[in-house]
Amino acid sequence: MKNQLSRVVDARPGLVWVGLLDGHIDFLNQRWCEYPVFSADEAHGPEWQTAMHPEDLRGLLKRWRTILASREQGEAEA
Repeated sequence: MKNQLSRVVDARPGLVWVGLLDGHIDFLNQRWCEYPVFSADEAHGPEWQTAMHPEDLRGLLKRWRTILASREQGEAEA
């Protein structure tokens, strides 16, 4: 059964995911799982990048690498 935080995140209108410090995707909200471009399994791999607007992807990847390198929590929006 989903916990309350998952239900709250699933209620958001956007695609929400959580990545681990090693870069692997740990959580996808329900909207990701319903996204028609790829399966939920594919979304855990590099295919998630196809869901990003090309003009946002470069900056998002740079921000993600910075977060991973810092080993601190962070967030980004695209």
